[in-house]
Amino acid sequence: NPKTQRFNDYHVEKIRDIVSTFNERVAGVLPSVKEVFDELDHSMMKNESFPQSQRIPKLAKTTTVDSWKYDVQWIEENGVCIEKIRPYPSTIEGAGLGAFAQMSIAMGDIISPAPLLNIPNKDSLLMYKTRVKEDGTRVKVDDDPIGHQLLLNYCFGHEKSPLLLCPETNTILINHCSNRLEGKKFCNGNSPNAKIQWATSSGWDNTTKDWLNKSIEDITELTASSSRGLSLEVVATRDIFPGEEIFIDYGINWEKAWDRHVKNWKPPTDSTYVPLADVTKRIRSFDNFPDNLELSCCLGKLTQEKYDDEENSDDQSKSMEDTELDGKTGFSCTRDELLDPTKLSPCEIVEYSHGISSDGKSNLPTVRIFYEKRRFLVKNYRRESITITMKKYSSDQHLPGAFRHFIEIDDDIFPEHWKIL
Repeated sequence: NPKTQRFNDYHVEKIRDIVSTFNERVAGVLPSVKEVFDELDHSMMKNESFPQSQRIPKLAKTTTVDSWKYDVQWIEENGVCIEKIRPYPSTIEGAGLGAFAQMSIAMGDIISPAPLLNIPNKDSLLMYKTRVKEDGTRVKVDDDPIGHQLLLNYCFGHEKSPLLLCPETNTILINHCSNRLEGKKFCNGNSPNAKIQWATSSGWDNTTKDWLNKSIEDITELTASSSRGLSLEVVATRDIFPGEEIFIDYGINWEKAWDRHVKNWKPPTDSTYVPLADVTKRIRSFDNFPDNLELSCCLGKLTQEKYDDEENSDDQSKSMEDTELDGKTGFSCTRDELLDPTKLSPCEIVEYSHGISSDGKSNLPTVRIFYEKRRFLVKNYRRESITITMKKYSSDQHLPGAFRHFIEIDDDIFPEHWKIL
């Protein structure tokens, strides 16, 4: 009985379950197996003299990153908080998630810093029809673009520049707001309560000012050498109260592009496509899936424990053998993790008997999880750790004719020497 044994995976999982009832995000960074817990510094975990004030930073450092360039004190003195907003369903119908204030934000305060990835040529996000050759490689059918990659929607740019700048923070949650076009009101006719500006004067970024003077050619060369140095920041244009949704203005050209899309787009006629929202969550009813959906299972301890690297073996048949595991511990998943694609992998239900077993306990399914070219047969798997997801590149965002347009940087703050189109 795991409850009567010494500290083990069962206890680690129960700790995560308890913590998740208070804070899902904190539970998400806790180890899910004892092996990872054992890797924590024993002086912290078992030495009573280890200061309590240092235990949380030590735990965060050990479980969330491999190494830190700066210590906690430096971050406290120089870092910028990214906890002022949280994701939640937008007040704009059909917009998906939005960014909502978790605290009071004064006019002029930074809401979210946005270090940027540079894409020197927006045409690099164009997509083309492809086909798979006999050797398994994929090649273009022709040179006629069929659209842009989804990333375009989350990047900043200018109509007269090839440069795209893509935020690396929760800035991407912030939706558009404007009432400039007659009869076309976004965000219920309100005005935006935030704006973007270059991070040149707030002190947390010391490279943007210099990079704004660089040419597109300079930025292209620096990007090729894996360098970045530009940052934006989202700033409140009025006082914002907890629970308010944050909005910025995506620009007049974005609005016009959206208006054209709404007028011209037609729903898919392919009957095999089923929106995820239309699908029941009762796992036992999923014997046959639409082409665009698949069953996914929480990876749990599979991401933290080491297994023989059989897929690199000369005998490729070994990689298709099942590794058998017991799913009673190490596979709990928080609600946040069930929404995180990195915590999930395609799976199938191998055996599922309804009702109660002979020992009076609920029957748990056996699943086969496909992860990193391996197959794991997991018995007694937790039902709540099974979900339904869209297959890669099959959501409504990837349908033919789906909306694509970058977020505009205001002409007044966009460097003139970048306007070369």
